[in-house]
Amino acid sequence: MKKTAIAAALALSLGASLAHAQTSDPRGWYAGIDVGASRSNRSALDDDKDVSLGINVGYRLHRNFAVEAAFAHLGDFSPSYDNARALSLSALGILPLDYGFSAYGKVGYARTRVSGNGGSDDANSGVFGLGAYYDLNRQWFLKAAWDHYTKVGGSRTGEDSLNTYSLGVGYRF
Repeated sequence: MKKTAIAAALALSLGASLAHAQTSDPRGWYAGIDVGASRSNRSALDDDKDVSLGINVGYRLHRNFAVEAAFAHLGDFSPSYDNARALSLSALGILPLDYGFSAYGKVGYARTRVSGNGGSDDANSGVFGLGAYYDLNRQWFLKAAWDHYTKVGGSRTGEDSLNTYSLGVGYRF
């Protein structure tokens, strides 16, 4: 009987904290870090996969909308180029779900830079993606994401598009 009472109290406490995290006002600043894999969409590359790393900062204007700036190291792909990176600004549409989960869609603009083959190329690119958040508590959250950069590179390094698949952690201020 004592174990049942303790289990019920813990379940109630957990349920209350999840409900509180979901119903609290989500507006405000957040920042995060992501790590994952990137993949080039150009089949001529010998090495079309690499590690991606990213940092982001955003402001959630409403429970269903945020704006986010990000920097991403998209990877090194040989033989065409040694370093691909992007600086982006995106709008996120967020759909809060139950139990601390949220799904989102992202659309934005990215400025990409690729270095290699004795030169470098800058490009204007669209960026879009899909992802999910899981609120650990009111401040900390986990994130899983897919992002697509429509144009990376140019005439000196070769034009490409890239996909990144990442997991991340973030903090709300």
